Amino acid sequence: MTTADPDEAPPAEIGPTPTCGDASHGPTGGCPAWEFGCVGWAGLGNLNATGHCLVAPTTGSVQASVDGAGFVASQVVGYLDGSTIGLSARLGDAQVVLFVPATIGVHDCAGPYSLAGIAYFAETTASLTTDFRSVMVAGIPPVCSVTVTDVGDVGQPLVGSFAATLVQWRYDPASGPPATLALANGSFSVVRAATQ
Repeated sequence: MTTADPDEAPPAEIGPTPTCGDASHGPTGGCPAWEFGCVGWAGLGNLNATGHCLVAPTTGSVQASVDGAGFVASQVVGYLDGSTIGLSARLGDAQVVLFVPATIGVHDCAGPYSLAGIAYFAETTASLTTDFRSVMVAGIPPVCSVTVTDVGDVGQPLVGSFAATLVQWRYDPASGPPATLALANGSFSVVRAATQ
């Protein structure tokens, strides 16, 4: 029979991602950028950081052409994380995620240290199956721009447009270079959610 050392602290448990603003908000959970409504990763150019809480969907619209096919989001969420707009737009298993400074104007999002970024994810219950980001992969640079036209208060819209050629983040080098994905004529007008 094994007994526990009374002076030994129990191992830290990683719980589910907390909802923004609830009592469990803190280091006990975490979410990836591709989890719908994840807050806390925005502003990190490769979209590879862990967020800290989930915000509930709001209302509004996000639409774009994705490699020539229409994308009109059925679920959206927009929020401010510090001085950065974060936005998630979902249609089925596909999702457009972007972050951009919360200032009116045009923001380039094609560099590794960019303050703006866009990604296109698709996932199944088993894994993330499609992963394109506005970062250079295997020497292939992205093309990416986000224009912010309005930054509303909580309950008011976050409005802008975007266009990008994203580069496949997860790919098999034995199969050739990473693919690219074109997002054209993108627009968003999403009611800003509270994150506190």
